Amino acid sequence: MSHSAVGWASSVEIDEVGIMRALGAQNAQLRATQLAEFALTGLLAGLFAACGAAGIGYAVGEYVLQLPITLKPSLWALGIGAGLICSLGGGWLSLSGALKRPAMVTLREAT
Repeated sequence: MSHSAVGWASSVEIDEVGIMRALGAQNAQLRATQLAEFALTGLLAGLFAACGAAGIGYAVGEYVLQLPITLKPSLWALGIGAGLICSLGGGWLSLSGALKRPAMVTLREAT
């Protein structure tokens, strides 16, 4: 993703957290909801990356190098796990700043 898209997504996330806090959501609820979203995003990103890498690796090995190819499930698990860890790590870092902001400050800046 481009830097501007990530910045836009982060500002939208801060606005959402501010609105939910103004409506009475607690930090634990917001953290659980956001981390579930980041976990699902990371799982899907890792799955898509593993599928793409396996497909390209199979095509190059089979058609270019003419080698017998076996797909290893451990590499799929590694790709999905890496996507999950990276997404949760980045999400946790961005969420910590959003949870520290008072709801009124976020709502004033959103308008």
